[in-house]
Amino acid sequence: MVIIMDNPDTYNSPGLWAGGAAIIGGFAAWTATAHIIDRLPLLSVLRAAEGLNPLAFGVTPAIAGVAGAAAAGWMGWHGVHADAERHVRGPKLHKLDHRKAAMALKPKRKLFRKARPGVFIHPQICISKEQECRHIMLLGGSGSGKTSILWPVINQAVARDDKCLIFSFKGDFQQKAAFPFSLLAPWDSRSVHWQLGKDIDTRLKAESLARTLCPDPEKGEKIWAQGAQGLLTAIISSVQRDHKDGRWGFSQLAKACSIALSDYDSLVKTVMQESPLAKAFLMGKDSKTTASYLAQIASGLSDVINLGVADTSTTGKSWSVTDWLAGRTPAAAILGYLPAVAGLSKAYCSTIIEQIVTQILSFDDCDPDERRIWIFLDEVPQAGKVPSITDALEASRSKGCRVVLGMQGVAQLEEHGYSKNTLRIWGGQCGLKIISNLSDPDDQKWASNLLGERDILRYQRTITNSNTSGSNSGVYQPVKEHLMLPGEFGGELRVVPEAGPRALLMSPGANAILQWPFPKLEAFRDARIDADWTLPDYKRPVWGAVPPRTGTPTQGSESESAAASVVDQATQTTQIIEQQQDAPAPAAPVADAGLTDLAADHVVSTGLDAALPGAGALFELMSMNEPGQSVPAPVTRQQSQQHEEEDEKEAGS
Repeated sequence: MVIIMDNPDTYNSPGLWAGGAAIIGGFAAWTATAHIIDRLPLLSVLRAAEGLNPLAFGVTPAIAGVAGAAAAGWMGWHGVHADAERHVRGPKLHKLDHRKAAMALKPKRKLFRKARPGVFIHPQICISKEQECRHIMLLGGSGSGKTSILWPVINQAVARDDKCLIFSFKGDFQQKAAFPFSLLAPWDSRSVHWQLGKDIDTRLKAESLARTLCPDPEKGEKIWAQGAQGLLTAIISSVQRDHKDGRWGFSQLAKACSIALSDYDSLVKTVMQESPLAKAFLMGKDSKTTASYLAQIASGLSDVINLGVADTSTTGKSWSVTDWLAGRTPAAAILGYLPAVAGLSKAYCSTIIEQIVTQILSFDDCDPDERRIWIFLDEVPQAGKVPSITDALEASRSKGCRVVLGMQGVAQLEEHGYSKNTLRIWGGQCGLKIISNLSDPDDQKWASNLLGERDILRYQRTITNSNTSGSNSGVYQPVKEHLMLPGEFGGELRVVPEAGPRALLMSPGANAILQWPFPKLEAFRDARIDADWTLPDYKRPVWGAVPPRTGTPTQGSESESAAASVVDQATQTTQIIEQQQDAPAPAAPVADAGLTDLAADHVVSTGLDAALPGAGALFELMSMNEPGQSVPAPVTRQQSQQHEEEDEKEAGS
């Protein structure tokens, strides 16, 4: 019979052998020392000193006995015991021992400069300000304790008077924060008023805002989004020109967008004044191409209209990214989120984050202690797709910015529009990573690969027994394995009741599984107080109907036609929403669908989707199946060229 064992010990119970060796060694050292003191004249001073000591056997022999016992015990243990595994190369993992990580992250003193300690990421682990700027990532499933780990870091940063932007997806940060802050949440009556004009004060920033509000699609042709961006840039530039003092916000922008979309002549005039090149996207009132561009803008501006309505009802103080970074507002700013209107929340949050990152990246390089800015994004995928997050991780370190990202896993990022490589890129840019409990197998595998592998020598002993003979042999075999198996991220890492979350800290030079305590928190205020404009009886302005309706001007002056179109837009949109359950699909003309009909179909589809998800798509499908019905929004460059040729033929005839 052959038995494979992973125990290299020569004898069983090495502890007994070590204990026996300690007793023998201690007794031998004691007696030998006493004998030497009695026989050697040079040690007469020690003998005289011992005579004054109350211990009968003397102090010196006793000390020698203890030292001899320790040495003999150590030799006895290692003489009969050997580790089953020997580390060769690769990372090491320390379990529930913070000392190695604390030593690796301890702020170092440099030549002619004192050590500059930063925040404590664990009650016993302090990092340097330079390490803060290398960013932090927290990864863990729902209820794994990420927020419990994050709270102490936030409190330390605020107490240090650092500028902190805190994304509050669950509403707990504004509810439990014990420090003054500015609340950025248009759906909350306590929110400040974002003075957009102070941040969007140049043509380049107008183009950046247009790209944020009308982003390029992940797949398919980008020509329609790019055309919409060009037209929207012209509208934003016109608002900048009308308010040169920068005192404008979403209300002025929303009103300008509604008027421009509802009055074709007004839009053409604005485009010719602010962005003549964008006139190429406007092929005429009855052009399919023009209708497609305007429909693209209208579909992306519902959130802008709602933010404009919120802007008119707010009574909060003015706030801007420029003032916040300059220190003219409270150092802490909490960015709210309302799950009931996820699209609106994402548009607002992503726009603010984009503007903050853009301004930070325009700063000069500085020492980490001269400028201290934190961006805390717990549940970051919920804030919407923000491409500038990657830019912040890559380039903001030298600007004094610290980014802290919290998320649940790879699937959550993909669900909110990020690619599979996003988590890998973010993980590579964050110097400190804290991973708590993971339940998804793919996330566990990703975390295991991120932690890495190690090379070890593992002892294997073979014992062979037979009727006539036997053998006993052992050898260390080289093994390459993951430092933590994927399954251990779901079992070893967990929330310990009455103790706190147990998580993995990955840092340069040390990896450790540590126990974090629960923070002491209390609720100081309500998580949300609904703003007036979100209540059922609130009367919206005439330009506040969503989605904004596109149309052509009626007879009369330009201003009268614009006002009439806006009022007609609000009335028709309200009727669509009220009658959407019984309203049949409108019959489409056999010939080329005009600008008004195509945009009206878009409004009906959007209204149906708002009340019943999927109904808009069904309406469009039914409309496409009707005899003679044409598709309003081309999707390829070839179709765009065909529309342009048709428009030129019509103009020539």
